[in-house]
Amino acid sequence: MKAQKTRRMGLRVSHAWIIWYAVVLHTVWGCLLLRSPAAYGATALHVFNDLPRGLMAGALLSAAGLAVWAITRRQPSLKSLAALLPQQALLTLSAYAAVAAVFVAHYGDGVPRPPLFILADQAPAIIAFVLHTAAVIEMHARRPDGELLRILRLFRERGMGLEVLAETCAAPMPAGTAEEVNAIQAISA
Repeated sequence: MKAQKTRRMGLRVSHAWIIWYAVVLHTVWGCLLLRSPAAYGATALHVFNDLPRGLMAGALLSAAGLAVWAITRRQPSLKSLAALLPQQALLTLSAYAAVAAVFVAHYGDGVPRPPLFILADQAPAIIAFVLHTAAVIEMHARRPDGELLRILRLFRERGMGLEVLAETCAAPMPAGTAEEVNAIQAISA
């Protein structure tokens, strides 16, 4: 598997690690739910307590499987983005349950604790949600140069406002994007 990498100040940063973390987490949760209803006592899973155990385990394992498919694609696409959304939704609801537990000062199963104690305990669920969201956005917000150029050619062929697009792209940009501006200007000429 070749993870999407972004160049940042000489370092290569891979976004796939947080998605793999969520894959493992959801697989473990799904297996635990198949094994015992006691797993619903965990705060991050308690939010799903009204759902049948088998259905929730299936949803967790399906989200994990879709995420594996998404991050093993060669290039990010709308399909890979859509495949990551179930995992994102599960992490969002689990983070919500963690934050709610902090505010009401008791875990999902009703055990009371001081809010800072719960926050310290549930911080991984909240952090995983934030990092996963950032990774999905970062992976899918940038289109590969070839696809960008193909889109620009389509704009030009159809006579759509390429000048507006070129002006937008000519705004101050971080280093390394001058090639994109030159390509846009060459197409629009």
